[in-house]
Amino acid sequence: MPVRYVCRRCGYVLWEFKHVGQDCYGLPTPTEVMNVYGGICPRCKRELRKPGLDDIIIDDRTRSNTLLSKKFIGSRGVQEAISVSSMKDTSYSVEA
Repeated sequence: MPVRYVCRRCGYVLWEFKHVGQDCYGLPTPTEVMNVYGGICPRCKRELRKPGLDDIIIDDRTRSNTLLSKKFIGSRGVQEAISVSSMKDTSYSVEA
């Protein structure tokens, strides 16, 4: 799941971390992203500040992850989830 740092005012994407191995530094902290831009949004020129707990949005858009977390919490949970996930039309395959 990608991690995006965006300006609260204009929605400009300041930084997007798409996958592990994207660069040698890993996921930057909010302070590091703010320092890259000097604490000012390059689009709207508003002062950037650290996010609070209310500012963090977790958006899970994949149906298979919802199935894994809600439906298969039984004693055979992981194996059932793998079986159902492999039946779904996905871009990857899981072999047991």
